[in-house]
Amino acid sequence: MPGPLLTVTINESYRRGFVAAPLLVAGHAVLEATLIVLLVLGLDRVVGNDLFFGVVGVAGNGFFWGGGGGGGGGPSSSGWGWAWPST
Repeated sequence: MPGPLLTVTINESYRRGFVAAPLLVAGHAVLEATLIVLLVLGLDRVVGNDLFFGVVGVAGNGFFWGGGGGGGGGPSSSGWGWAWPST
């Protein structure tokens, strides 16, 4: 299923050429390897905690609705360069 990484790959390949795709793949592999190591070292106990889910949920909601980009007022003013499609 296509997702954000595919969108970034297409955009960066258009802007930077062939070199963008291998760099994105390498960066994603580093991220995945780091997560696997952290899970093996015990991160699964933290992630499985209900408090963790609550904090991540509240933080994610606040970030989505304007707390992460300095606009405060919905996704269109989040400052990250994207907005709801206009009608």
